[in-house]
This record gives sequence, C-alpha cells and structure tokens, in this order.
Amino acid sequence: MSFQNLSIRSKVIVAFGLVLLLTGVVSTFAINRLSAVNDAATDIRTNWLPSVRMLGQVAAFTGARRRSRTHPLRARGRTPARRKAP
Repeated sequence: MSFQNLSIRSKVIVAFGLVLLLTGVVSTFAINRLSAVNDAATDIRTNWLPSVRMLGQVAAFTGARRRSRTHPLRARGRTPARRKAP
C-alpha cells in the first residue's frame, strides 16, 4: 500500500499527525533551551549582579570622596599640611 493509494481522509490524518509530531519536537526543544536560559539568568542574578552592585557603590563612594577632597572652596590656597586638625 503506497501513499498514493490512500484515501483523502487517511492522507489528511497522516499529515495532521506529522504536524502534531513536529510541533511536539519543536516544543520540547524550546522548553529545553528556555530552561538553559533560566539557569543562566539565575546564575547572573545570584552570583554576578550583587558584585556588580557592590562595584557600583565603591565607584560612587570613590567619586564622592575624590570630589570632596578636590572641592575648590575647601582646597582654596590650603595644602593638606597646613590644614588645622579638628
């Protein structure tokens, strides 16, 4: 029995079954890949993001400290050696 000898009904059922099978395969692959993406996002959220936040805070603190040390009104004509100790 060849595919050409099948009735229209049988051909449609076979075609629908193939489409359903391909949809299942693609869905399984997509779920697998989304799981990998979720694992990578979890790794970034738990391991990388806190350290990046901390580096941002260090950079902000360093910049603020540098600005306060070089402020023109505070440093006008006074060197660190001539400042009065509190």
